Amino acid sequence: MDKGWKIIISLAIPFVLVVILILANLGSQSRITPNDEFFVVSIGSSPHINASEWVLEIDGVVENPMRFTYDNITSFPKVSEIETLKCVDGPTGTANWTGVRLKAILDMAKPNDNTTEVVFYGADGYSSSLTIEDASGSDVILAYEMNEEPLPVDQGYPLRLVAPDKYGYKWVKWITLIEVIDYDYKGFWESRGWDDDADITPISEWWVHSILLTIAAYFGSLSVLSGFRFSKQVESGKKLPKVFSARFHITTSLIYVLILLSVSIIWIFNSYNKRGSFPNTNHGFLALAVIVLAVIGLISGYVLSRNKKNENLKTLHLASSFLGYLLLLGTILTGLIIGGVIGFY
Repeated sequence: MDKGWKIIISLAIPFVLVVILILANLGSQSRITPNDEFFVVSIGSSPHINASEWVLEIDGVVENPMRFTYDNITSFPKVSEIETLKCVDGPTGTANWTGVRLKAILDMAKPNDNTTEVVFYGADGYSSSLTIEDASGSDVILAYEMNEEPLPVDQGYPLRLVAPDKYGYKWVKWITLIEVIDYDYKGFWESRGWDDDADITPISEWWVHSILLTIAAYFGSLSVLSGFRFSKQVESGKKLPKVFSARFHITTSLIYVLILLSVSIIWIFNSYNKRGSFPNTNHGFLALAVIVLAVIGLISGYVLSRNKKNENLKTLHLASSFLGYLLLLGTILTGLIIGGVIGFY
């Protein structure tokens, strides 16, 4: 096999391993997470509630406002569902949730015909809502057990909402009041610009853009390496095999930038749609720097193809391309940590 192709294949190995690691982690997310290892996200400290004194109120535009004690709630026919809780910031955990179907409670209260949403208020001051259609789904439950044990305090004891296919900020904990309303309600995060629907879709999943960015990084490595062959600043680059030609460099660079920009545009849209701002994490700022440097590298490379004697432009092209590539590797690494692949959640 030609030496050049051996290098190309060898460079692919670490990126293939990263993709395998991501997919393996994705498969592990369906496994039950022990209660003491489950991630915790709240707006403040966890309230400690005495179940014997706790009351759940159902109010609003209903025919039958109701109050339930803990014993009342646990006396209803119980249902159990294995569902995955996904935080919009990345942490993920799967548990066997046991409780009562929300629809059964709502049917008893009899919402009016003009009902549009159901609001859930937690004892910690947090609130969020579901449309009446989503709230009436057969898989939405009010859970009081987690993995066949009473809900841990940090997970919402005595009662929390389980809303499959919604991000975690809809899974209200320590619920004390459920209000049925006929207007559009903005909860704690929704009033700060976060998406009111909180739907989890394949295109918004962290692992999708992680894999695509890893593929982009592979082509980026080929682009940077082949670029060294034509750089005066990198003497060893001239020893690279002929397969790393100018056409090879241009092709891999275009593939790299196109994948990177496509994924980035989708990610920016999703970030703004889900959280009302962009960027909103250090990971996001790092990714934004990668995008800027990639564009600079693309533009400077195009100009260089028209004027190959501009040494300053050559230096700018090399520096922006190489630094952007290094930052992309850092972005992927921090993304894997946030996604829990090699993280600490």
